[in-house]
Amino acid sequence: MRAVRYTRDGGEARIGRLEGDHVVDAGPAGAIGFDASSEAWATVAAAAGEAIALDAVRLLHPVVPGKLIGIGLNYRDHAAESELDIPAVPVVFAKFGSSLTGHGERGRRSAA
Repeated sequence: MRAVRYTRDGGEARIGRLEGDHVVDAGPAGAIGFDASSEAWATVAAAAGEAIALDAVRLLHPVVPGKLIGIGLNYRDHAAESELDIPAVPVVFAKFGSSLTGHGERGRRSAA
C-alpha cells in the first residue's frame, strides 16, 4: 500500500491511498504521522472515499516532521563516494519541515 499526502485545487492537505493512476481519498491529513504503530495506516487502508485522478492532485511530502536530524558521512562508502575523509566525530545536521518538497517539485523558499 502506498499512502500519500496531497492537495487538490490548492485546498487543505489530505491523505489517501495511491492505486495506479488514482488517489483514493481517506480524509484530512491534519498533523497525522505514519509510523509502524500508527492508526493512520489503518485509516488509509480502509479508505473508500472518492477516487481522484493522479494528475488532478499535487502530491505533498509524505510526512510532517517536527524535527529531522541527520548524520552525514555515516558509513565508509558514503565518505569515499564524496571523496572526503571519514570524520573523527559524527557530522550532525538538521533538516527542517519547511525544506521538504512533494514528488516532482523543485525546492522553494519560504515566504517568511
